[in-house]
Amino acid sequence: MTRILVVSGSLRPGSVNSSLAALFAQECSEAGAQVSTVSLADYPMPLYAAEIEAAGIPDNVHSLHAQFAAHDGIFITTPEYNAFPPPLLLNALDWMSRVRHYEGGMVEAFENPVFALGAASPSPVG
Repeated sequence: MTRILVVSGSLRPGSVNSSLAALFAQECSEAGAQVSTVSLADYPMPLYAAEIEAAGIPDNVHSLHAQFAAHDGIFITTPEYNAFPPPLLLNALDWMSRVRHYEGGMVEAFENPVFALGAASPSPVG
């Protein structure tokens, strides 16, 4: 059975991107996939800094990284802030990119799963 992880890059209540994530999860589940959803609110992380990394990668980074590595596909919905993904999402990805091979690695979380990105906006320019 295909395992799909769905992540919304938004924490805002009523987010259209979180609604898109929920719809996608439902459609994948109905199509027979095993679907997991995560909220980045459940994985708080400090802003990435080499000094923090030198003291050890935070546990929440390893936990989210393990979620990515455990799935065949990952769907990320993200709002855009000035034509760029939100800092919340970028920071999580930055941190996870620091996990070394012997800790679970880049290949397992970023090269093995198939990724898809989606976005929704009620704005005509979003």
